[in-house]
Amino acid sequence: MSRSLAELAELVADTNLDPFNRMCHAASLTNQAHAATIELARSCALRGEESLEDLGRVLAMSPDDVGRLIGWEQLRLIDID
Repeated sequence: MSRSLAELAELVADTNLDPFNRMCHAASLTNQAHAATIELARSCALRGEESLEDLGRVLAMSPDDVGRLIGWEQLRLIDID
């Protein structure tokens, strides 16, 4: 069952849960947040809204690292009309 980011955040903050369970929810929250960030960065790059340098400043990464993260080399091979 996939939970929303908000649901996971609530579970992480629930002090009535076992610490191990909270940790597992925190890991799921982190993974989903990373995936969402990558998709949004990819969308911005494809639309030309932000440069890899701009995205890198926001993500605290080099432009090259951002390019690898979003699969820039593969995206450049796609014929976009």
